[in-house]
Amino acid sequence: MATNKAYKPAIYNTGVVRGDYFSESFLMTVEGSPLDLSAATIRSQFRDSSSGDLIREFSTSAGDIVIDTSGDANGFTWSIEADVTGDFATGAFVYDVEISIGGRPRTYIKGMFTVLQDTTI
Repeated sequence: MATNKAYKPAIYNTGVVRGDYFSESFLMTVEGSPLDLSAATIRSQFRDSSSGDLIREFSTSAGDIVIDTSGDANGFTWSIEADVTGDFATGAFVYDVEISIGGRPRTYIKGMFTVLQDTTI
């Protein structure tokens, strides 16, 4: 008998006020077990929701995403500096978070990333 191993990424909508520092941390589990990220690479891209054009990419290699190697090594923090968000256009963008372990990429998180207009400049 075949077992259905269909997979859907978690939907997580988030955002930032333009010109503010952004940082979020995630603990990753699969079927209740910690996902070992100690040898993983992580990438995230923002794309225009209408055209699909790439707006910005973040990754562990660029230092925007940092894997927590303490404890279970199943956490990561995604940070965007204020000078970077200050260059963002306001609006809603699609994004995802792709984690590659052993050269096998899988999208674990996706959603909308909303950039709100800042008032205090």
